Amino acid sequence: MDCSLEKGEVLRLGGGPGLRLHCRQGAIWITTGDGRDYVIRAGSCFELEKGCTALTEALASAKLCVDIEHATDSTAISLRTCRHASHSGSLAASA
Repeated sequence: MDCSLEKGEVLRLGGGPGLRLHCRQGAIWITTGDGRDYVIRAGSCFELEKGCTALTEALASAKLCVDIEHATDSTAISLRTCRHASHSGSLAASA
């Protein structure tokens, strides 16, 4: 699945099988709640373990591909795009 994010746009990935994020353009910040931050740039990838949730933010206009590992018909993942509220510093989910 291909996604495009503008600078500051946030994407939440959650549940399902293991995921592999391939950054095709730009740079993406990733946090999984493990106390560390990750940044991937064009040409690199990040693997999200099965059942984990990640929050990603485009540090620059970015294109990424989300590969689902070992997907079956009963597999479900959630992808939710959020907008960065530029003045308040908080995140608001888009409808």
